[in-house]
Amino acid sequence: MCSFNDLSSVPLSVNKRLLNDLLRKELGFEGIVVSDWQSILETNSHRVTKDKKEAALKALKTSVDIDMHSGIYHDYLLKLVQEHEELENLINESVKRILSVKYDLGLFTNPYVDEKEVKHIILSEKHRHHAKDIASKSIVLLKNENKILPLNDVKQQIALIGPFAEDMENHLGCWSWKGSGENVISIADGIKNNTKNIELVTNNACDFTSIDENTIDEAIKLAKESDIIILALGEPKSYSGEAHNRVNINLPDLQEMLVEEISLLNKPTIALIISGRPLTLTNVNDKVDAVLWMGHLGIEAGNAISDILFGKVNPTGKLTASFPKHVGQIPIYYNHKSTGRPYAPKYLDCDDRPLYPFGYGLSYTEFKFQNLEISKSKIKPNEQLEIAVTITNIGSFEGEEIIQVYFKDHVSSTTTAVKQLCGFKKINLKPQETKVITFKIDAKEFSLYNEKNQFVIEEGTFSIYVGPNSYELLLEDDFIIY
Repeated sequence: MCSFNDLSSVPLSVNKRLLNDLLRKELGFEGIVVSDWQSILETNSHRVTKDKKEAALKALKTSVDIDMHSGIYHDYLLKLVQEHEELENLINESVKRILSVKYDLGLFTNPYVDEKEVKHIILSEKHRHHAKDIASKSIVLLKNENKILPLNDVKQQIALIGPFAEDMENHLGCWSWKGSGENVISIADGIKNNTKNIELVTNNACDFTSIDENTIDEAIKLAKESDIIILALGEPKSYSGEAHNRVNINLPDLQEMLVEEISLLNKPTIALIISGRPLTLTNVNDKVDAVLWMGHLGIEAGNAISDILFGKVNPTGKLTASFPKHVGQIPIYYNHKSTGRPYAPKYLDCDDRPLYPFGYGLSYTEFKFQNLEISKSKIKPNEQLEIAVTITNIGSFEGEEIIQVYFKDHVSSTTTAVKQLCGFKKINLKPQETKVITFKIDAKEFSLYNEKNQFVIEEGTFSIYVGPNSYELLLEDDFIIY
């Protein structure tokens, strides 16, 4: 799929140099190229085509095989061929590519779906089990002060408060076109389904865009009467996806007021954050005992969240993006380049670190990293770097850890990242169990683009780092490429 944007000032849908000359001819790509949603038509908005007919002509010459949604090919290709017979060859090439893919997929021998089988597959117990497993592994534990989690299924009252307390639809995320909220397990139902002794009281307290004072009063009353408070917070699915930007990425609207009011009670409080992107959670992090980030977990959201809260599943998720302390830190990412002025602070009123860095995620147990060993202190560009590290589960829960390996190039012909991920592995360890984990990393992982835009492996000294996330790099050693 060619994207909406331009490259070298030419929109991708009509970028002949990229799609035809590079992709087709130089790289030998024989598959289908499809436009993004109306992206051929939108070349009119880019002002590189004067009308729909010219847009269709340029896209065809660019070798875009399928026009998604706009109808431009349907309306204009016949007219264009009637005016320019030579274009028929380009249409034939596109048709051949499309039919070849359909043939390879077996659509000519088995073009129809067995509707009886669909009933046994869609939302089947097997697939719901997989959905819950995936959701559980996606949850990231960001804070767990005084080890408040996991909770015990004992006789106690828990207040579940916030716009996600009983919500179902928004767990499906912004691209769930065929999904239905009716099939989603809410957080409230997940806790009720999976506990025996908990008395759960719920209050939505606010919707995603406003707070009703009467509802807040009722929520505070329930919180005061409860032993533990769980705040189900976040963004509705309509806040995520393309063209859904916000200038402020705090919790939407007045949810932070709810957090503030609840924090004044000095009760054990857990915040569940459901969102399709990183948020600035500094205010929340400072006012609650535990924070869990969910993303959009899908139909088994409530069951997966309950399993994590009550320790049936030990959290293993890690962040794939850094969460800033404040919106002014954006853009913020772990693999930034070194600055030429390291003595000058980036901000006068905040440090440079994110609130939660790339690769970050806690567990109910603890892991000890020891004994980084590199098999060779020097490797050639056609060799592998072999490393080993010893990991011990020093806690009391069985758990999984993702060991992350990063590197830094000390001196290079062009500027490079302060650190760059080059390997990771997930392992399971029982309490007090120790394993030696090995990595074989090709020297090409340490490559860079030089001044001539060539992808090369340069000689020099490199550092290798190992740790549980991009900032806690606990082990370090150097090696040389020669």
